[in-house]
Amino acid sequence: ATTKKAIAELEAGKGKKFTSVDDLMADLHADD
Repeated sequence: ATTKKAIAELEAGKGKKFTSVDDLMADLHADD
């Protein structure tokens, strides 16, 4: 649910911008 929410926010332009999927995944897992 968290991942889908983050992706939805990115698609809506509300989240942080990422230059690549790797950067996105690294950020998503940074809190683990």
